[in-house]
Amino acid sequence: GRRRVASTSHALHVTARALDAVSPLATLDRGYAIVTDAKGKALMRARDVKPGDNIRARLARGELLATIRDVIDDDS
Repeated sequence: GRRRVASTSHALHVTARALDAVSPLATLDRGYAIVTDAKGKALMRARDVKPGDNIRARLARGELLATIRDVIDDDS
C-alpha cells in the first residue's frame, strides 16, 4: 500500500540525486566547462589543438565559441 509507494518513491529520489551528482551537466553548474574541438570531440589535452583552431566551450548557461591564440602544453 502506501508504505510501499513511499519507500519506492524515496528510493527513486535517492537514485535520481546520485545520478545528478555524477552528471556532466551538474559539473557545469560548479563552474566547469566542456570544451570541444570544431568536430565536437571533447578536448583533454592542450596539444590536441593549435593556434587558429576553433573550439566550443559549453557552460552551465550557454556556450562560447573561440579561436585558439596560443597553446601551453604541460605534458612536455
